[in-house]
Amino acid sequence: MAESRPAFGSTLLLAILIVPVVAVYGFAATGPLRADVPTAGAFDMGGYIQWTQWVLDGAPADFHEITPAVRHFPPGYPALLAALKICGVATSGGLMTLNLVCLAVGLWAAGRILRRSFVIPPVVVGGILLLTAASSVCFVLAVAFAAEMAFFAASMLTLLALERAMQSWPFLFVGLVGCAVSVAIRAAGLALIPALLWAIARQPALRRAMNWKMLAFSAIPITVLAWFGLTRLMRSGYVANAIGSRYSLQTTAWDVILAEQVSKVGVIGELFSNLHGENFRAIYRGEFALLGFVCVALIATAVWSRRTNLCASHLYVLAYSAMLAVYPYFYSAASRRFWFPILPLLFGLAYIGAHQLCERAPRLKSWARIAAPIGLTAFVLWGCVLAFQMARSNRETDRTAARALATLELRH
Repeated sequence: MAESRPAFGSTLLLAILIVPVVAVYGFAATGPLRADVPTAGAFDMGGYIQWTQWVLDGAPADFHEITPAVRHFPPGYPALLAALKICGVATSGGLMTLNLVCLAVGLWAAGRILRRSFVIPPVVVGGILLLTAASSVCFVLAVAFAAEMAFFAASMLTLLALERAMQSWPFLFVGLVGCAVSVAIRAAGLALIPALLWAIARQPALRRAMNWKMLAFSAIPITVLAWFGLTRLMRSGYVANAIGSRYSLQTTAWDVILAEQVSKVGVIGELFSNLHGENFRAIYRGEFALLGFVCVALIATAVWSRRTNLCASHLYVLAYSAMLAVYPYFYSAASRRFWFPILPLLFGLAYIGAHQLCERAPRLKSWARIAAPIGLTAFVLWGCVLAFQMARSNRETDRTAARALATLELRH
């Protein structure tokens, strides 16, 4: 009976805190779709509109007439917008509904992953999902003209299928299709490929058939394919114009690159505190980097503890983090959205790391029992305040997305 009381109290707290979160999302859903996205402004929206018009009617007829900067956009999200236009629901309200449905689906899939693969208690999983929904970056993307919510749902469903593939191999085909869909929505879906390969390698039949001769024989075509793919990637215009020019010794000093990596860790500190570094004086932003390093240490501890029993989700987090490590256009004040697709997994790994630390320090565990509900409440309520302010601002000023969607035409 004594053990059930804390669980009941935690469940009651979650039930109370979910009310303002649902209320603020409901308030935002009745307003206009946000046109600008952190980092990109309204640039992403303009690119998607051009792509969608080309998908609908091939206008302009020559693909090279599309603005060069948006030609590298993956075609999945514009194709989805085109389908919505054909169905007559490509409106501000239609895309808002799509974003919220994708958010709900992504959170459901993330919860299943956290419960089954990360073996986190159900009450804690509920808290992690609530933290994700209450984060300011989640709210901004949920009400914006952006592909992040569609990618979040697709990637989490793909991960869930890959986790199920460990016990039932037919789910590998679902994971393969999910990988293709995720990559078509955002290039960050490439981080799912290591998870897919891991799920394949962990198949019982394949592990029984594996031996050193087979490994050596299969290493040859794998190496050739990896070399071919890496060569094509390095010769692509995106790498040459973006990463190559950004990180060349002629244009960027290595201390600047190190500072960029520290800023990426600092953004993790912002996400875990639900605060925005740009709202503080520059002299205080180092605290976000310090908090970020603490969170990264907890996450690394959790992954290391599972090193002998890694799952597909662990590989996805590692691959996604490695991609962000080399991504050149990452600015501390506006790039919180890049971490969002793996945010619930980061919360889950941080919990595992903190739980292991508390098990080794009983006094710390007693403090954590008090600090956890206080921190959860503060995080959620502050996130609701920020979300309400943004929603009210959008309601008063922003009709750009609706006008952009109205420019789409069906010409046949």
